[in-house]
Formats: sequence, structure tokens, C-alpha cells
Amino acid sequence: MAFAQFAGSKSGSATTTEGWSGLRVSYGFNTLKGVDDYDGREHSETRDITELSASWVKGISLSSNMPLFLEVGPELSWVTGKLKDGEWLDFDDCKYNQISVSIPVNIGYKIQATDDISVFPYVGLKGKFNLTENMSWKGDQSESLFDDHIFDSEETPGRRLQAGWQIGCGFNINKFHVGLSYNADLSNFAYSEYEDHYYDESETISLKNSSIRLTVGLNF
Repeated sequence: MAFAQFAGSKSGSATTTEGWSGLRVSYGFNTLKGVDDYDGREHSETRDITELSASWVKGISLSSNMPLFLEVGPELSWVTGKLKDGEWLDFDDCKYNQISVSIPVNIGYKIQATDDISVFPYVGLKGKFNLTENMSWKGDQSESLFDDHIFDSEETPGRRLQAGWQIGCGFNINKFHVGLSYNADLSNFAYSEYEDHYYDESETISLKNSSIRLTVGLNF
């Protein structure tokens, strides 16, 4: 996720079109949403887990007349947490871990409150590549969603490539940055499909993540 900025403003100027670079670390209150479609009857459940991320961002001016910026940069994320069984989704109390690399691309408008304080609301899209997706249980049993046909799937359920979106706002005081954002997957990180030809029944399970993130960082 790319987060807002502080562009070094010129003394006495209310706005600036100067770009910036920055480092960010984030803590996310993540929600894993699972949808179980059993023979045409859809049921959804959620699990609360944790997300940690680190990123480098670059702010690029899009206009010489107004403070409109493109913010882009690589991000490394780790999503982890225990998935308990529910009414429809049976995870057998496993621990889930996902490590991914993404490239968020945000467009935002910088509001320069003073020479030292700025606000940067933004919205954007991201492309994500999942490096690992593992589920582990007691006794050191572990399965990768990229290698194993779990959930009775007829194919490997893990998805390497995903798309997502985010919206948020960054607050900058001198070189210090804090931000708040909402991030969500547009596509599934796991999808399984099972058909019982004997009983003429089918079941699909799809999983997505979303999070509310708190971010801190430095701008250069």
C-alpha cells in the first residue's frame, strides 16, 4: 500500500507540486472473508486476523498548476492468524500465513495546511503477487494452498496473482507521517470447487482479505 506524503513546501507557499519519497510500516486489522456456495446456497463467514506491511513510496506530481499526485511503490505484506471452525467453513483451527509483494498505485490531492503540515487523501488500485499461502496445524502439519488440493478441491486452490483497491488519508508533520486506510481484495486469494457426481451436488469456497490499516513513516 502506498501512503501519503510530505512534499517539502516552499516557505510562505500554500501549495506545492514537489514530489517526495518515503518509508512506511503498517499494522492492519484484517478480516478474512470466506464464501461457501453449497449447491446454489451461499453462506459467508469472516475471521479476524493480523496484517503487517512495509513499503517504500514515491510521489510524482501530475500537474504544474495543482497539487495532484501519483503515489506508487513496492510493498511487502504478511497476513497471519488463527482460523477457527465456523458453521460452514471448517478450518480445523489452523494457523494461516500469507506473504505477498504488491505495487499500489494511488492518485491523491495534497492539502497544504501550513508550511510544515499537509493532508493527502487518496484512492487507488494494486496488483499483488502471493509468495506463500500456508495453513498449519498442531503436530507440525502444514499445507500450501499452491501445492495441495485442500478443501476437497479438484485443483490447487491458491492464487498467485490478485487485484485490490484502497482508499485512505495521510497526515504529515515535517518529515513524519501517519495514515489511516481501508484495503480490500478485488479477487480471491483462494478458490476451490468440488463436484459430487454421485449425488449431483457441487460446492465452491472462495477467500478474500480486507483490512483497516494504521501507518507510520518518514518522508525524504
